[in-house]
Amino acid sequence: MQKGKTQKEKTLMAGVFTRLFTVMLIGMMCSILCNVIDSAITGQFLGRDAVAAVGLTGPIISLIGLVNALFVAGTGQLCTESMGKADIGRVNQIFSTTVVSVIGFGCLMTAFFAGISPMFLPLIAKGADPQVMKMAEDYLRGYSFIIIPMSLSSLLNSLFALDNDQKRSMGFALIILVGDVALDLLNVFVFHGGLLGMALASVISAVIGLFYLLLHFRKEGHLLRFSLNNLNFGVIPRVLVYGLAGAVPMLMGSFKTGSFNYVLLKAGGTDAIAAYSAAGGAFILLLSLTTTIQSTTATLTGLAFGEENTDSISEVLRISLVFSYRIYLVIGAILFALAGPVSSIFLRTDVVSLRQLAISFVRFMVFQNLFVIATYALSGSFAGTGHIRLNYLVSIFRDGLFPCLLVLILGLTFGLQGAQASLPASGLLTLFGCICIPAVINRRFPRSVRDLLILPKDFGPKPDECFEASAKDMDQVVEMSEKARQFCLKRGEDQKMANHVALFIEEMAKNTVQYGFEKVRNGRIELRLILRDQKKMIRIKDNGRPFDPLRWLEENNPKDPSQNMGIRMIVALAKKVHYIPGMELNNIIVEL
Repeated sequence: MQKGKTQKEKTLMAGVFTRLFTVMLIGMMCSILCNVIDSAITGQFLGRDAVAAVGLTGPIISLIGLVNALFVAGTGQLCTESMGKADIGRVNQIFSTTVVSVIGFGCLMTAFFAGISPMFLPLIAKGADPQVMKMAEDYLRGYSFIIIPMSLSSLLNSLFALDNDQKRSMGFALIILVGDVALDLLNVFVFHGGLLGMALASVISAVIGLFYLLLHFRKEGHLLRFSLNNLNFGVIPRVLVYGLAGAVPMLMGSFKTGSFNYVLLKAGGTDAIAAYSAAGGAFILLLSLTTTIQSTTATLTGLAFGEENTDSISEVLRISLVFSYRIYLVIGAILFALAGPVSSIFLRTDVVSLRQLAISFVRFMVFQNLFVIATYALSGSFAGTGHIRLNYLVSIFRDGLFPCLLVLILGLTFGLQGAQASLPASGLLTLFGCICIPAVINRRFPRSVRDLLILPKDFGPKPDECFEASAKDMDQVVEMSEKARQFCLKRGEDQKMANHVALFIEEMAKNTVQYGFEKVRNGRIELRLILRDQKKMIRIKDNGRPFDPLRWLEENNPKDPSQNMGIRMIVALAKKVHYIPGMELNNIIVEL
């Protein structure tokens, strides 16, 4: 693959990853803070029994999350791939169909969980105090009504990055955070609604947040368009297959929570569950990091996969791993050092042994996540490149098989100490298993980030079929254009076509430098020219202000026919020309 740029200028992916990761992380952290606050208020004002009751509902709450994950992960992944292929019609077909499906399926699941789920509690919490069981039933009945608003909100949030409205996700998160805090406090100090009131507070704040998200569709120029005439329920099976990548961790989490509850009840009773639940509360914010790592990696990998760009896929995974450990090392050190104060936020108690048990669980979880944090980046990479079954396998390793197996073996053999030791042991085993997956498939032990990728043998253009370059100023634009012309000639294109391609690139890039970068720091243009027998394509990306060349040509008919001749000639010769403003980038795709 011929390069016309340095390694530092290779792609715009680093900037896109940073922006998307930051926005998604802040939004996710604010959303998860709602759970943190619920846990903290429950522990501080409703007492130990309430903390244990919420802990007992964990497996069923995870199953409720399955409804959300089934549709959200699959829709986001398929829409991203379709956008990478410049198929906006397909994006909106998937979007419209999934919205209708989420509402219909959500109604059924709400009725089911509200009416029947409390019957399951005696099966997964055998031996629990009757008062704790009653509180857990109240919490489940109220929480079940969050399925529809939270599923729709999660669906929209997963797609707004594609539609250049990432900041709305942050606004949504802030709204539900403030709303949930206010309603939680009203429940505790005014309405005295107990755990049922806590659950309904989360539901009401989620509904308010959903209405805010829907305001996105009032702005002009959005790509996402809902239409009942565009429904095709034939896409749902594929959405669900992809969605299982997000749902499997929820399902495995149910088994894991159930296994730990079983072992802890036998080894230490209700106090042990309360301590474990409090330690889990301390790691709720970490869930925002792991979820964001996997989602961002899957989104950008899927986009690069649709473009058949191996370099970008490798770069996304590398950046994801670096981000993961830079952030986690700070978070882990803080949680380990402040395990006492942090655990006391979620469990206020004067019992020294109970407090020490919660601290111990926090510190063992720190080591567990040190090993598993990398597996979320790998999961995202597998999902983005279409290896859904491998993504399932990672989730089964990390969230189900290894934790459940080790806690049952070590916990039932050595008691509470064995249950704690199972946490880092399962993390280490998970990381080793995930590294073995690409090693077995590629038949070589990974020595670099690229070796962790699993791609088809014929994936993407051959090295001599693709030319890549980037530019930041006029001089680089001229150089890039001339190198593209020489590449066309080398690939056997006639002089006329080579000149048209070069002139098109030069005029598009010059327009971007002159007008698109006026108020942009570190403006950059990226070119990818593919010349294959079965596929010839020009793809230009830039991070300047929005500019649609097709709309410009319709609105401007200059008197001088030589003006912007390169753009006009290429548009006239092209099979298809697409302009897609997404991920805060201009994307122009010309199929020759």
